[in-house]
Amino acid sequence: MNKNQLLILSPTHVQQNDVLTIHAITGVFRDTGYIIKNESGHVIRKGSIACNLLEFKLRIVGIQSGVYKFIMGDQQEIFQVV
Repeated sequence: MNKNQLLILSPTHVQQNDVLTIHAITGVFRDTGYIIKNESGHVIRKGSIACNLLEFKLRIVGIQSGVYKFIMGDQQEIFQVV
């Protein structure tokens, strides 16, 4: 794990129509907005969460198989849809 990592994605290999869990390592999330980008850098999904959450879940619907980057603030984590 990166010592600067502030969030964990689980699972990192997620099935289509399944759930991706995003967990804040150090308590609550510092940022409320997130972006998911594909390998080409195109934004696939954008959203925001409520303040003071320790974790939240995203249903992976309408996202094709491939590698994606989850971005929240200055944190970036990779996950794969299979």
